[in-house]
Amino acid sequence: MIRLIGLGLIAAAAAGYGMLAARSVKRELRLFEGFYALAGHLRLQIACFNQPLSEIYRDFTDEALEEAGFLGLLRAGIPFPEALLKRREALGLRPELFSLLFSFGQGLGVSYQAEQVRHCEAFLGEGEARLEGAVLLGGRG
Repeated sequence: MIRLIGLGLIAAAAAGYGMLAARSVKRELRLFEGFYALAGHLRLQIACFNQPLSEIYRDFTDEALEEAGFLGLLRAGIPFPEALLKRREALGLRPELFSLLFSFGQGLGVSYQAEQVRHCEAFLGEGEARLEGAVLLGGRG
């Protein structure tokens, strides 16, 4: 009887951990989709209107990035990489994803218009591959 109770507790703990891990993966995916949308918005606004980053950030909205406090920092004039560092815990991204975003942020606002557009397009290409991988792994939905 005690063994049966112990097995039940182990199964419940494993199920709880699985649910928590799934929630974390979905949250990270929502955040990454927000960053992907931001990169697309940046590319469009830079390519078509050559707007400064501060205006682009002011005009962009994404629920997940708003909730994490990231967009508020950008709108306050904090550079992208610094905003990532300040919200690192709140974002809760895996190290490889954080590194990808940090590298992207470091390239923003440091070159001419055409180079900025190429920088955004390179990130969007990498991001698309990651989002497609998430669909294949069942992370979306």
